[in-house]
Amino acid sequence: MNFKRIKTTIGILSLLLIVSCGTPKEVISAKKTLKGEWTLSDISYDQAGTFEVTLLQDAPANCMQGSTWKFIPNNYSGKYVVNGTECLSTGPRNFLWTIPKPDASGNYSFMLKPVDEKKKSIDNRGFRMTLAYLDQTNMTWTQTVSLEGKPFEITMKFTKLTTN
Repeated sequence: MNFKRIKTTIGILSLLLIVSCGTPKEVISAKKTLKGEWTLSDISYDQAGTFEVTLLQDAPANCMQGSTWKFIPNNYSGKYVVNGTECLSTGPRNFLWTIPKPDASGNYSFMLKPVDEKKKSIDNRGFRMTLAYLDQTNMTWTQTVSLEGKPFEITMKFTKLTTN
């Protein structure tokens, strides 16, 4: 038995384990790309028809379209502002967010948790969307919910306004 070979193999496996536990470079890059202000420019569905959709258990989709979002990566906080004139509840909403490691399929998620001004959750709810696309100017989230017992996909497209 070659003890030196076993020792080298164990060392390599240990190094791979340590590296695999770190935050992927893609996640770090995505967090930097998210920094700044975005507008929710388009909301669409994977099925034809007219639907009454409430996003994030907060506001109807037509009120969320055109909302502005600010992401602050150094403390994983943010704020979005619902400002539709026909909407009952307008104004800023605070949230915490993160991009966890990809799932077994290699897909990234975007997790968002509504909070108050002191960053405290009111009812401990959170939302997970698939981070379908992200570059310096565009971002797309998808969320699959159930409609009449069948999957229903909501697509939210964002356009970057600033990097402040």
